[in-house]
Amino acid sequence: MSRVRGFAKWLLEFVLRSAPRHCEQWARAMLHELDFIEGDWAALFWALGSVAAIFRHCGRELVRMGFRRREEADMKETAKNVGWVFAGVVLSAVLVVCAAMLFHLAEYFYPPMNQSIPWPTWLVVFFLPETLFVIGTVRLWHKRKPMAVGVLLAALIFATHFAMHIVSHFRG
Repeated sequence: MSRVRGFAKWLLEFVLRSAPRHCEQWARAMLHELDFIEGDWAALFWALGSVAAIFRHCGRELVRMGFRRREEADMKETAKNVGWVFAGVVLSAVLVVCAAMLFHLAEYFYPPMNQSIPWPTWLVVFFLPETLFVIGTVRLWHKRKPMAVGVLLAALIFATHFAMHIVSHFRG
């Protein structure tokens, strides 16, 4: 078998493997018909015409199948990204809880801290976690952008909460 006829056969076999189920029988018939075509170039033109006919008949279904696969891949990627954003928010919440526990532990060992100016409180409860949020966002941005977005989202929510707390409790 010459290379030209081999390519024609390979082309029709590829279309047979890729064709939707309702077009397989037609593609298989065209592949078997190839054995009865005389001349290698005539066989190649037969294969090209067969591929064109199959695509005209089944092409819409093939295009829909391709879009469906791409949409499924996009949905899987989105699901992964949502998971990483959620992981970033949870990680940030754990950091805030740890900072609050650190503050209460410091308050337990040093009771006058509660009656003094609130700057140590702000340092431990707000600035330490926010600094870690910013560092984490910068470090994660290139490798795990969705997780960095989650950390940044939690940092913005925490900063807004802290600002509202200061405004509502400020006695000036």
